[in-house]
Amino acid sequence: MPIHAELIGDLRIAERFQKLDTEIRDAARPGVIALTSEIRSAVEAAAPHKTGALAAEITSDVKDFPERIIGRVFVDAPDANTAKKAAALEYGSRGGSISVRVGRRQGGALSTLMKKYNGIAQLEQTYNRTPDVVAQEYLRRSVAGMQDKIVNTLRDAIDRATTKVKGE
Repeated sequence: MPIHAELIGDLRIAERFQKLDTEIRDAARPGVIALTSEIRSAVEAAAPHKTGALAAEITSDVKDFPERIIGRVFVDAPDANTAKKAAALEYGSRGGSISVRVGRRQGGALSTLMKKYNGIAQLEQTYNRTPDVVAQEYLRRSVAGMQDKIVNTLRDAIDRATTKVKGE
């Protein structure tokens, strides 16, 4: 004997959950935009300012997708070396000793000297270099200092969206 069951209202429930997603994103958008701007200002202020180049490369954007909204603050480095420097300042660098290899200096005045002294080339001395950069945490510290504000802003947006969907 087959059993037949019909769910009444299942489409309405699915529609409400779909609407809740949209309402949460819409309610969170102004807060995410404002928080992203505030975090960027805090990061720029906390960044090392030896030359000002790093602070000038800090940027932000807000991306709005159908299923989520994302606020990002990041270093928009023009090349890989600049990105590595920014990462070393944020996270620190305590690597092992790096041996700088022996090289042969040639050209210019040295070439003339080599000719005069029977072609003997001058060798540069090998030396060791140990990178030791203390982490300055200009990105993470700025976000951590605003963690409660971020959570409360998003919680308020979710509460407003939930109340609006319940009332419909």
